[in-house]
Amino acid sequence: MEVAETTVSSKGQVVIPEKFRRELRLSPGSKLVFARIGSALVMQRLRMPSAKQLWNEVFRKGDEWAKLHAVRSDEDVVRLISKGKKGD
Repeated sequence: MEVAETTVSSKGQVVIPEKFRRELRLSPGSKLVFARIGSALVMQRLRMPSAKQLWNEVFRKGDEWAKLHAVRSDEDVVRLISKGKKGD
C-alpha cells in the first residue's frame, strides 16, 4: 500500500499527489466517490461505462432472455409477440 500526505485547504480542497493522479488516470473533471470507513476516508474513481459496454450488456441480457424463452429464429420471435398480444 502506498501512502502520501496532503493538506486540506480552507475551502476543504486537497491536492491528490501527482503519482496517484497519473496511476489512476485522473484528469480535470474526473469524478470521484468517497466512503468513510471508521476513521478512514477512501476515495475511488467513478467510472461510467462506455456506450459500447452498455450495448454489450443489453445484448448479453437479450441473449440470456432468448435462451430462457427458447428463441432460436425469427419465427420464434413472431410466435412470442403473437402470444403476448393474445394475453392483452
